[in-house]
Amino acid sequence: MKTFPILIAGKKYSSDFQSLPEFAKGWRTVLTHAHGGVAHCLCKPFVPELRKLSIKYTRASDKYHLARFHGTEEQHETDCVFAQAYGEHVKSDVAGVDAVRKVDGGIAVSFHLGISTVKKTQSSSSLTSVNTERKKRSTVKSLKLLRLIWELAELDQWHSSFAGKRNYFTAFYRIEQASHYIQVNGVPLSNILLLQTTDKNERASGRNKETLDDAIANKRKLFVIAKLAQYKPERNATHSGRLPIIGFSGMPWISVSSELWQRTVAAQQTAHDYWIKGGDVIAIALIEPETATSASALEVALMPVSDNLVPID
Repeated sequence: MKTFPILIAGKKYSSDFQSLPEFAKGWRTVLTHAHGGVAHCLCKPFVPELRKLSIKYTRASDKYHLARFHGTEEQHETDCVFAQAYGEHVKSDVAGVDAVRKVDGGIAVSFHLGISTVKKTQSSSSLTSVNTERKKRSTVKSLKLLRLIWELAELDQWHSSFAGKRNYFTAFYRIEQASHYIQVNGVPLSNILLLQTTDKNERASGRNKETLDDAIANKRKLFVIAKLAQYKPERNATHSGRLPIIGFSGMPWISVSSELWQRTVAAQQTAHDYWIKGGDVIAIALIEPETATSASALEVALMPVSDNLVPID
């Protein structure tokens, strides 16, 4: 899906200005000053009464974002991020009809595992009822969620105009931005997501550490997205018990049991083989933080990507 220019207070802001890291500070300033007002999406020629967007602020993540007015999705171009087709496309590609739903300001995803780390006690009859309900409802697993995030971040396609603009820094910036439009089991993904970063960037933003501390305080699991470190036989031929990722500044050490790693490799042998041959592979893991320095992985998925960071099927 595409991000189109936006009109705010009579001034047009390009897709690049909205999404590229070098303009992040300026874009936030624009949204801060316009907060509470109305913007217009320019996926089609400007009409004052059509394609209106509200400018919202999320206190928990300290982020501003745009959200379409309720019931206006059909006013947009079919490939626009605010269009109805965006929700429908995700549904058909990712899972069953109930797994991904359109909500105001983005989409809601039903993940197959709970996000809370609190162990609930239930009677056997109540538990049977809950399990029956879960079986009826479609859900997504980690790999499907990763592909969905990649799509919403507009990283699933390549055009020659992207040359020189796409790298891991810009890609993970776009992923962070996309996370504000996704809810997982009712929780904003941006509140439960740790992303690959550098020591320098993490020291400046503290985003991963703040997210980790918040998850521990609120007894929540977290998702981690990062590239696997370059494969080296002497280091990776035997599973080390850790998730072998790079850019883990601000994250806890993530332990992965041998059983879980073997299941992951068996389920995604092509991705694992691609990693062994020197290709780039993105990992997503659902983790349960134990302390600020340690966590256990509950599920891991691997997605091979090209040199342009486009997923390889």
